Amino acid sequence: MRRKSILCGLALLALTIAAFPRSAVAEDKGRNAAVAEPLTRSKCWTSKIDTGATRTMCFVGSGRVKMNNRNRTTDEKNWSTCEWEGLYVQTDAKVTVAFAPGSGKCSNRAAAPQWAATCDFSGNDLECQGSSIVNGKIYELTLTFK
Repeated sequence: MRRKSILCGLALLALTIAAFPRSAVAEDKGRNAAVAEPLTRSKCWTSKIDTGATRTMCFVGSGRVKMNNRNRTTDEKNWSTCEWEGLYVQTDAKVTVAFAPGSGKCSNRAAAPQWAATCDFSGNDLECQGSSIVNGKIYELTLTFK
């Protein structure tokens, strides 16, 4: 009798453990689906910088992203606008974006710089940290896209 109670208890525990990961995975997939939808929203993500510079990222799906950048030139004398296309990947609430050097054009006839960032996605904001390489110099970036 005691042996049967222990075996029944273990069987019940095994069923509970087996069922738990599936429900946790189902909940997690539901959360990720809700997070992924607004990333590719119709309105692009914009970051405004104190210097007057702006960056806009548009996630177009299929792992592709477009970015526009209005920023000071490296000599700080003029403004330049760059447009380029890159790739992104999303894992849970992390989004990684990368733009290869020369993957776009700038208004000052320069090739768009290499740019990469890893972002935390809250559903409302993209908190990004990354860097760009311009004329052999690395510029670190911390941007919030809304």
